[in-house]
Amino acid sequence: MWEDLNRRVAALLDVEAIEALKARYWRAVDRGRADDVRECLLPEALIDFDGLPRFEGRNGFVAVVREAAARGGAYHMHHGHNPDIELTGPDSAVGVWEVFYHGIDLAARTIVHMAGAYNDTYRRRDGHWWIATTTMRQTSLTVQQVDMDSQCRYVSGV
Repeated sequence: MWEDLNRRVAALLDVEAIEALKARYWRAVDRGRADDVRECLLPEALIDFDGLPRFEGRNGFVAVVREAAARGGAYHMHHGHNPDIELTGPDSAVGVWEVFYHGIDLAARTIVHMAGAYNDTYRRRDGHWWIATTTMRQTSLTVQQVDMDSQCRYVSGV
């Protein structure tokens, strides 16, 4: 009985750790903290998001985050929800997340709203959970242009 209870508690703690990892990742991306993004991804991570090139290895993606933060004037907000995490082994898991993204780019005078789904794999190494692969597919996208009189008009939508 205790063995089963210990196994179940350990599984719950692993799922909680993976959910915290994904929250740290989104927070780091939104705040432009490239080094914190690096600490969420395995060195050989595969990153494949609609609207971005595919990255094999974390360094290229981390560079994109660093460059975006250096430009300034852009604000990013990822709202991840409905996590569905499944442990597939003692040191591996898969996860599906829904996401809503709100972005503001002052220089381009645009507001972006995007919804999508993430499909991730996770690996535990040296007692630490990492994102091994992450893919995101958009389910909807709207872009608004804000003119000089602060009037918004839709310039694209899916």
